[in-house]
Amino acid sequence: MGKIFQILFNLFQGQNAGGQLGNGGTVNSNVPVQVGGDLALFTVRQVTCGDAFTAALTTTGKVYAFGDNTYGQLGDSTQFQRTQPVKAGSQNMDQDTIAVIASGSRHTLAAGNFGAVYAWGDSKFFSDC
Repeated sequence: MGKIFQILFNLFQGQNAGGQLGNGGTVNSNVPVQVGGDLALFTVRQVTCGDAFTAALTTTGKVYAFGDNTYGQLGDSTQFQRTQPVKAGSQNMDQDTIAVIASGSRHTLAAGNFGAVYAWGDSKFFSDC
C-alpha cells in the first residue's frame, strides 16, 4: 500500500502547528513523517495542500483531510483541528467516487466520476483556484 510522507519545506509551508503533517501531533519536522490514522490503510492517488491543512485522495475515490479546520476546509462537518486524517464528505459525495481534488488557501474542491463538483471551506477564497 502507498504511504504518504510530508516534510518541512519552509516556515510557511511545512509547519505543523495545525496538524497538517497528519502524524497525530503538532511538532514541526525537518525529516519526512508518515501520515497516520485511517489514511494509512489506503493507497493514495493525490495530495493537495492549503494554508495549514492537507487533503488526500485515495485510489478508492474517497477524500481524507487533516490540519487546520477553522473554516471547515477539512470537510468533516466540524471546525475542529485534526492532527490525523478524517474522511471528508457529505451524503451525496459519499455516493460518488472522487476523481480529482484541489485546494485553495482555506477551501477544498473535489470532482466526482459522475460529473458533480463538491466544494467546502471558506468561500471568500474560492477565487484562488
